[in-house]
Amino acid sequence: MNNEEPSQTALLAAAGRAAHLVVDQKPFLFEDTVACALLGDAAE
Repeated sequence: MNNEEPSQTALLAAAGRAAHLVVDQKPFLFEDTVACALLGDAAE
């Protein structure tokens, strides 16, 4: 485990939360507006 980078588990969880706002329709279960920012370049 590299303490300087987020874990794969954290990145996958953020990706799932970010995708929820892009793929699913309202009403959202959880509107995580920070998830895309956490992913950085990997968000695209």
